[in-house]
Amino acid sequence: MQIAVIDDGHGMPPEVLCRATAPMFTTKAADKGTGLGLPMVLAFAQSSGGQLRIDSTPDEGTRVEIWLPRMGDSVEAEGATADCHGREAPPPTRAERATLLYVEDDDLARLALARMLREANYQVVEATGPDVALALTYAVPKLDAVILSLPTPDANSMALLRRLRQQHPRVPAVVLATRPPRHAQQGVPVLLKPVNNDELLAALDEQIINGRVMDPVDTSYLDRLIVRMRSPALLAALASWRDARGEHYLPTTAALKRMTAASEDWSFIVEPSGSEDAPAFRFVSIGPGLERQLGRTLSGQTLDGCDAGELVAMSAAYRRALRTGLPSYEFARYGLHDGPPVLFERLILPTSVAGRAVTHLLGLASFSNLAPMVPESPQ
Repeated sequence: MQIAVIDDGHGMPPEVLCRATAPMFTTKAADKGTGLGLPMVLAFAQSSGGQLRIDSTPDEGTRVEIWLPRMGDSVEAEGATADCHGREAPPPTRAERATLLYVEDDDLARLALARMLREANYQVVEATGPDVALALTYAVPKLDAVILSLPTPDANSMALLRRLRQQHPRVPAVVLATRPPRHAQQGVPVLLKPVNNDELLAALDEQIINGRVMDPVDTSYLDRLIVRMRSPALLAALASWRDARGEHYLPTTAALKRMTAASEDWSFIVEPSGSEDAPAFRFVSIGPGLERQLGRTLSGQTLDGCDAGELVAMSAAYRRALRTGLPSYEFARYGLHDGPPVLFERLILPTSVAGRAVTHLLGLASFSNLAPMVPESPQ
């Protein structure tokens, strides 16, 4: 899809055309232009998997084209934006590649590192400083990570990151600094300049693959769950999850499994897959006690493709735990044939292989006899 805007005005000479999309560059008077219009259009096009092309000839006019992909396609438009050496910038290789916001006030350093990142298949939105970065965040619908390279990494970088996260919550970040920070922030790696390219790419991959940092846990929510629970095993499991969870990190799947080993017979592990909007869930393992209770094995089956009774009931809880990164607790009372009523409790605990993005859900089930207590006859 192409959107074109054409005029027959003065046009731009080559030395102006090659800088037209540079943030803060303008040929207008100081109080007439910000130099952010075309950079914001370029950022929008690239973050959407598209491209911006500008053709201009002095005294003839200018043609600006925005190329956007159809759903699932990437843009392969001829004549993408040309650089100052007359070379055409390559189109995106795939629409889903990660988008970075790179904040650097040194023009030469920014151009060199941005070129390396693009060659590594990242989409890069460049900003010359905090004000430009904040302006550009409104033009970029999705950011996968931020690179902050500021003269004083302690206060300035962290303050800017907090403001960027107001528009893009929990976006991961990597800080480039000339000296070690006095107060490092957990989950934000700091690389010292001159930066090794392989080290930077590894840090970005880790940040993006591991997912976005988690919000601090809502302790009042956990307290409400504790009040509702009756099973000592589930209470102990929730306490283990709470103790293992850091301020911004989930417990790892392996660590939480070790902590809840005493309840292994009645535990199960589910692995989510698919998109955030329509996730699928597959049973990775299920305890022998649960298998006996259900009378069947569920390992390898999907949540929607099996008849697991109590474990599949209230399936929205799985999606909620995946989306929020918080435990989910449900219970139900029902009768078994002619026997006493039973209380079924189920606790779902989100975990992560690397500590950030939810990669597995560890569940525990409990079946309690609700038969009323019969007082003993006096002796």
